[in-house]
Amino acid sequence: MAKVLFIQNLFMEQLGAMYLSAALKEAGHETRLAIGSDQQITQIAREYKPQLVAATVLTGFQERWIKLAQAIKGSLTPSPVVIFGGPHPTFFPQVVLRDGVDFACRGEGERVIVELAKAIDQGPVTEQVAVGIQNLCFREGGGHGSSEARLHINPMRPLESLDTLPMADRELSFAYPFVRRDPNVHFIAGRGCPYSCSFCFNKQMHELSVGLGPMVRFRSVDSVIEELKGVHKRWKIPVVYFQDDTFVLNRKWLFEFLPRYASELRLPMYCTVRADLVTKEMAVALKDAGCYRVSFGLESGVERIRNQVLDKRIGDDTIRQAAAILRNAGIRFQTTNMMGLPGERLEDAFRTLELNIEIGSDIAWTSLYQPYPGTALGKYTLEQGLIDGLPDDLRMADAHTASMLKQPDIREVERLQKFVYLGVKFPRTLPFIRRAVHHDHARLYHWIHRITYLLFYFKRITKMSWKRAFEEAVMAWKYY
Repeated sequence: MAKVLFIQNLFMEQLGAMYLSAALKEAGHETRLAIGSDQQITQIAREYKPQLVAATVLTGFQERWIKLAQAIKGSLTPSPVVIFGGPHPTFFPQVVLRDGVDFACRGEGERVIVELAKAIDQGPVTEQVAVGIQNLCFREGGGHGSSEARLHINPMRPLESLDTLPMADRELSFAYPFVRRDPNVHFIAGRGCPYSCSFCFNKQMHELSVGLGPMVRFRSVDSVIEELKGVHKRWKIPVVYFQDDTFVLNRKWLFEFLPRYASELRLPMYCTVRADLVTKEMAVALKDAGCYRVSFGLESGVERIRNQVLDKRIGDDTIRQAAAILRNAGIRFQTTNMMGLPGERLEDAFRTLELNIEIGSDIAWTSLYQPYPGTALGKYTLEQGLIDGLPDDLRMADAHTASMLKQPDIREVERLQKFVYLGVKFPRTLPFIRRAVHHDHARLYHWIHRITYLLFYFKRITKMSWKRAFEEAVMAWKYY
């Protein structure tokens, strides 16, 4: 039996770790979760003495996780094995050449981590053993820092039916009372997205999965209902949050699931949709099942930017129609947006705010565009000279503070992003906002953004208590 420690920074459910933990427990291994500051996580590792430490790593934050991995390995004897999974190691497996990282997992990791834990339990993981674990990447030909070290990338394994995987391990996250008290309990009905927006890694994920089976897969309705009932019976679910990229993607599945959910559970629920998939029939069925909120990507208020730059392929009229359908069905909706996009001017960014006001968005979640290396849009920003460089180990700016792009109006657009929550809630403030973006009062605007985020996002949308919303917002601000 191997002891595995998952590490994360936010006090919330992370389904990736919970699925991995379930697979490990099913195979007879022991797991624990460490959440908190780097010092707190390192202290938990010293006490727990894991043989394997696992982290989900996002591009732009990998330096933080590398340093933490180094600290954990340096504080324990014998030193634990460290594996990184998630988006960054999937597309940049060369992270294993850095000190502190032993293995990287590309793609889905349930079987990978079980095979690795078994190998660790049986003795040192040699290159001969590691080469037999599909999806795994490691260094060969030299140790950390060796000039002879080379990156070894194992073949990808076939994608399997989601019903073959154990259900997410709630015990892992609910060991923390703060996580347990979150009214929004996370689930997924499927994995994968068929779209290829230029700002996303999804196109690269499809290329990586060619020949491995369908990337877009849904669990059976029976499986999802069974999990929901089991979790609700034991812990009571205030709100069901489906984290799927596009929950309504498979209409056949959806219209089989919603009547079952309505008759057997009908808990308050929210999920993601896509504007061009929304129909009156769908909205009515969602509402009847207990869905009180959905989210969809508006991205930019300028149709040309949305479709030619972002490759979203959704027109303004489609967005207006979807919003009207949802509003008439009594479902609140949140949009996701970006400002500071390549080629965007200040008036374009204002159009994003204005379109959200026009369609009646409850919340317009808005970040500043960050050019992820490896994506089509990231490459475009580099080719157009909008950024000095886009290395694989990019440390991105805070997506809610500053832009990395060099283009006209970018400072004014950064300021506008701080006023989006205020402008959508109170459209009469638009004249004030139009003047404010031309004045540099960074600290004041930063606090306007924080306060309106707390008031209009955490409290209004997530159904949290004021105390919980404040605590959650403080933790998010500390990290992001």
